[in-house]
Amino acid sequence: MIRCAILGSSGLVSQTIQYLLENHPWFELVQVAGSEKKVGMNTSDLDWRLPHKRPQKNFTILPLDEVKDVEIVFSALPSDVAAIWEEKLAERGMTVFSNASAFRRVTGVPMIIPEMDDSGFKGFKNHACATNCTVIPVVFPLYAINRNVSISSVSIRTEQSLSGAGWTLMEEVNQLNRLSDDSIPGEAEKIIAELQHLLGNSELHVDVQCQRVVEDFGHIVHVEFQVDVPSSLEQMRNYLDINGLDLPSSPKHVIQLVDRPPNREVDLWFGGSGKMLGMGITVGNLKKCDERKFSFSALSHNTMRGAAGGVILLAEYAKSLGFISKS
Repeated sequence: MIRCAILGSSGLVSQTIQYLLENHPWFELVQVAGSEKKVGMNTSDLDWRLPHKRPQKNFTILPLDEVKDVEIVFSALPSDVAAIWEEKLAERGMTVFSNASAFRRVTGVPMIIPEMDDSGFKGFKNHACATNCTVIPVVFPLYAINRNVSISSVSIRTEQSLSGAGWTLMEEVNQLNRLSDDSIPGEAEKIIAELQHLLGNSELHVDVQCQRVVEDFGHIVHVEFQVDVPSSLEQMRNYLDINGLDLPSSPKHVIQLVDRPPNREVDLWFGGSGKMLGMGITVGNLKKCDERKFSFSALSHNTMRGAAGGVILLAEYAKSLGFISKS
């Protein structure tokens, strides 16, 4: 088994990684590190904020500087803290997979999605990061289409769940039964930059409007896009097929296409098996607006596919390519 540590102890992403690593076929969680106020506490002492059962294994929370003797580090740190510690641990020879935005699109720290990667993890040494969780339901369909016909412009409207902002907002809204501010400052700019990067087109025109909604989990996006040549709806439907990888966390089929709006109650856990349910995305309401313009809505699980499951899948992908082995 490959030994792993998690940076961050009590947030939704950290706890989801803890849950997913229990009984993982390749990776064994052996350390959890956290903030100064959590150091010395046991993970069993912390409030468990997920709907899943708490893992049985208990850890004494270490200072970030004491993480050692592991091959993989999963970072669930806030971006300002991640900017300091991820680099330090990578320099010490550990392989870091990050959910933070601090190193996205930074040279030498690849930001890739395994099922979309045809470069063999180009540029990877021992530090990589996952994408913004809202990018996932946008980029998979657009990537599948863009392989076949060039996309010239994209317009996106998001409905992002409370958990995307962390457990504090989720609990606050659930207690008050209202959301006082549905704006997400800076989110649109992140989505535009990451989408352009992942599609390999820095000139792609992208317009984004972001909104927080009163749902605990799952991000829904409404997307309108234009292609360079006249195309049929049937062609678009045929393009929307991405096979999974032979990895523990990758679903057999990444995209589920339905003839209705995506629904959190029905579709949130699509894709994957066992603990890794929710690793696929659901695309619905695919429509033709004119000869070159189409629209769809899509849903993905933001903490499974978009955050915790995303970094675990990245690590699996790196291992499958021979970048990680047991010391």
